[in-house]
Amino acid sequence: MPGGHDLGVAGSGTDSKVSLEIYRDGQLIVAVNDEPGETARLDRGEVATRYWQFQNPTGIGVAVSGVAVPYTEDFPNGVSGHLMVRIRIHGDDAWRKQRIESRVWSGQLQYVGGIDSVEWVETPQTFVFGQEVVLSTNNAEGHTTWDLRY
Repeated sequence: MPGGHDLGVAGSGTDSKVSLEIYRDGQLIVAVNDEPGETARLDRGEVATRYWQFQNPTGIGVAVSGVAVPYTEDFPNGVSGHLMVRIRIHGDDAWRKQRIESRVWSGQLQYVGGIDSVEWVETPQTFVFGQEVVLSTNNAEGHTTWDLRY
């Protein structure tokens, strides 16, 4: 495949930078680099795990009744139908994705019996995107972006 690399060559792997853009109801929340480029190549069937945790731009933390509360982005109507992640490639080195499993964690403070006691409770929701997609800026190989609609 054009843009591919020989595993035996030093520096072979993914040369193209890949970024993620996270949207709520069509509005960009954050853009992050997922893959800086020049990283190890995955062979067929290999799995890579990546994660993103929202960060408070002020750097100021919050605690309620002595419980640290992580910074979150509010999805008042839930994630389904309101979250979209756009994967964007910034070069012609082709990326082939056969399956992406995405886990979105929601959290909330819950009252615990006692005086002024709370705990932070997180709940995961899993989404699977099973279609095969090739990403590349070379339109003969694939698409520049892939939108994951939750």
